Amino acid sequence: MRHLEEMKSKTEMYEKYRSENISKVEETKNNINELDSSIDVLKKKIEENVSEITNTNYSIMIPELT
Repeated sequence: MRHLEEMKSKTEMYEKYRSENISKVEETKNNINELDSSIDVLKKKIEENVSEITNTNYSIMIPELT
């Protein structure tokens, strides 16, 4: 019986860790999405400013990470 109680306790602990990790992954995904949006806005501003300064349109290429 003691062994079963230990197993149950470990299972509950691992389920808690798993839940916490899922929450952290979701939070990280949200942070990445916010940063991606900020990067897009900054990229556009840089392109506009460079265009004003040089009278030439440039486009900043951002590689897709996989």
